[in-house]
Amino acid sequence: MFLVSSSPAHATRLQRRLLTRQRLPLRSYSTQKLPRQASSARSLQCIGSFWRKQPDSAQKEQVHLRDTYDPLPLHTALQPPNTNAERARELLRAHLDGRGLPFDVNAVDRDNRTALHFAAALGLAEVVEMLIKAGVDVNAQDSQGLTALHMACGYARPATVRALTDAACDFLRFELRDSRNRTAQQLVEELLAQEQPRKFGGLVRNSKYEAYSEILEIIKTHTNRTSS
Repeated sequence: MFLVSSSPAHATRLQRRLLTRQRLPLRSYSTQKLPRQASSARSLQCIGSFWRKQPDSAQKEQVHLRDTYDPLPLHTALQPPNTNAERARELLRAHLDGRGLPFDVNAVDRDNRTALHFAAALGLAEVVEMLIKAGVDVNAQDSQGLTALHMACGYARPATVRALTDAACDFLRFELRDSRNRTAQQLVEELLAQEQPRKFGGLVRNSKYEAYSEILEIIKTHTNRTSS
């Protein structure tokens, strides 16, 4: 029988082994606790990843405008089907006021379309006016030769046609042709011929027919004014 010293410092090798075996239950107990501690650490780590300092009121607008870097922020805001017109207006207001990160209003996507093409096609007259004020090229043509005026005419948007002709009447080129050799006016006339007006009691009920007719009148008025 071996005597076990009460002081581990003076114990023999065999005695230290006995002391180690005596501590096994305590070690097994601590081992059972490890998964729980690790789980708690992971939970704290996850909570910490969402624990960020909120920006003050002076920084909120800059953070909102910055978000993550986007080379085409206006295209992203105006891209259907998730069009965010308010976001586009906010970006343009910041751009015109010299706030936020600068961007090129004449930047094009893979179809060579500027933000003006999208705004004109969507009927966003206020965005069109802001883009013109920001210096966008109103005569830019996409890969199919379509200008913003072609887009507004093709999608039956008299409001944006009027915004283009009023805000850019001095340098808007009505004679530009698309890949099918059509001016904007010829495009409207072609689409108008395909629409059949439905009359009930003398009133025209076809909304597209009315829109194309209004657009054609706007274009003819401005082309006659510029030619004279």
